[in-house]
Amino acid sequence: MSKRAGRQILVKQFQFATLIGMAVVCGLFAPHSSIAAEWHFTPSLSLGGEYSDNFYRSEQNPTRVWVMQTAPGVEVEGLSDRSRLSLKYKMGYFAHFGSNDSVDVSSQDYLGHDLSFFAATRVFTRLVAGLSEEFILTREPGASDTLSQIISRDKYWRNRISPFLSYDVAEKGEVKIAYRNEALNYIDAVDGSKDDSTENRGILTLTYHMNPRNHFDFECQVWHRDYTGASSGYDSYQPQLIYRREMSSWLMGRVAAGYQWRKFDQSDVKDLETPAFSVGLVGGTERTRFNVALEYNLVDFTQGDAYFNAYRMSAFVERRYLNDVIRAYAGGYYQMSNYEYSPREDKEWSLRTGVGYSFWDKRMELSAEYGYTNRDSNQSGFGYTENTVSLKLAYKFDFPKR
Repeated sequence: MSKRAGRQILVKQFQFATLIGMAVVCGLFAPHSSIAAEWHFTPSLSLGGEYSDNFYRSEQNPTRVWVMQTAPGVEVEGLSDRSRLSLKYKMGYFAHFGSNDSVDVSSQDYLGHDLSFFAATRVFTRLVAGLSEEFILTREPGASDTLSQIISRDKYWRNRISPFLSYDVAEKGEVKIAYRNEALNYIDAVDGSKDDSTENRGILTLTYHMNPRNHFDFECQVWHRDYTGASSGYDSYQPQLIYRREMSSWLMGRVAAGYQWRKFDQSDVKDLETPAFSVGLVGGTERTRFNVALEYNLVDFTQGDAYFNAYRMSAFVERRYLNDVIRAYAGGYYQMSNYEYSPREDKEWSLRTGVGYSFWDKRMELSAEYGYTNRDSNQSGFGYTENTVSLKLAYKFDFPKR
């Protein structure tokens, strides 16, 4: 079977699984109280442009590119006494224009998709069943994995389907069982062929509520990832103990610590093991929201067995002014990556900051953003610097208006 034929079969399989999953959960949603449910329908449209002074993120030969985007979208939310449904979808067309006539960036034009779906219903007094779905089609490599170091703008799609069951154990805890299936397939690889992959993951979470403000979770994840090409598949096992504290009505903290073991299918790839931990703060008021996090772990997805451990510090803050007419925000991250099978070490930091102005009864927003990313590597060819400037006009209409 050719790779193209296999990809088409995978697409059909996951489209079918998605439709079946949505139909099952929506079927659970409807019988209880769908007529009495509260529904919101929000169509949207955004027009924007972005300038990058190093679109291909090259160390030696930066290419200046303008990207124009047109993106219609829709959000649907439903809530009843027993069920909840949320659907968000955006379809964006990206057109590319270069400043260098010798480089044809029009080949980068594509129609992207971004879909997220969540539905849950209380089957019995203590049992909740649900399903989440995430589908993206993009050329942005960072969307494949939070810790990803891939920079090539290959077109690919990624689909995640996650059914779950949650059982409430009186008022002192709960048991949650989840399964996640992920497929990642490349449609157009800029610098040659790339390995497609699939992952099947099981997640068990045991929660104990000490009191209304203090909570403990024991989480165990087991997963297997397969690659279609030369990259080795692997099995991973990761138990974690998580402590969550609600410090106030607007601030919550989280600390997690555990360990991960990874065993590869190919005997010539050395097995890996590493501690895993994260620390985070999340807060918000009517006018301000922020989050700060530090994590350390092993990258999940890569190409050519280029695995690494990474420290990542991230932060984001947003503040609204003048009765939510103006919003200002800033965020960024710093990441240190140490590769397992080579002496390569990367240090990368990124910053983005912007401001938005709402008008026409707050249905439209004009926003501008500046971004800066710098990666310093001890091996030639992996470092780069990129500056971006973007301008966007977005429209949203709530029906009925909130």
